[in-house]
Amino acid sequence: MVSFASRCITAARRIRIKQACAAILLLPAALWPILSPGCSGKVEIGGGGGGGGELNLSSVSFTPSSVVAGGNQSFSVSFSFAAPGGNLDGGRFNFLYEGTPYATVLPDTLSGQTAGSFSLILPSIPLSARIGTVFIAAWIQDRAGNTSNRVTVAVMQRL
Repeated sequence: MVSFASRCITAARRIRIKQACAAILLLPAALWPILSPGCSGKVEIGGGGGGGGELNLSSVSFTPSSVVAGGNQSFSVSFSFAAPGGNLDGGRFNFLYEGTPYATVLPDTLSGQTAGSFSLILPSIPLSARIGTVFIAAWIQDRAGNTSNRVTVAVMQRL
């Protein structure tokens, strides 16, 4: 594994730092602190910020954080954001649950807001029968189609 890591680092020196960080994230998590001192931990997926800066999503929480597996569940989600373009209204809050993508349109009340915190109720989704921790990836998209970083949230599924 170390020789593979060494090859990744050598190859990473030849490419941009964001690509290097993304390559290191493919390695086992135990090696991340050792191999990625210059990485921010943010992997960009999708479009950038559209010239005025980048969309940023942080402090994401899903409520409830513990659910009964196998049924349908609606979540309340809270998050903080930075949206330099101020055009999240009509954009989307996206999340990926067990390989299935879901999206909710963001309301007009976000028009002109360039940073802040927000909460919304997500539509009910069918839950898998898996017992234990399920990871949900979340990201936002503005009206122009620019996409933020992805944030992963853990939800516990129980009997």
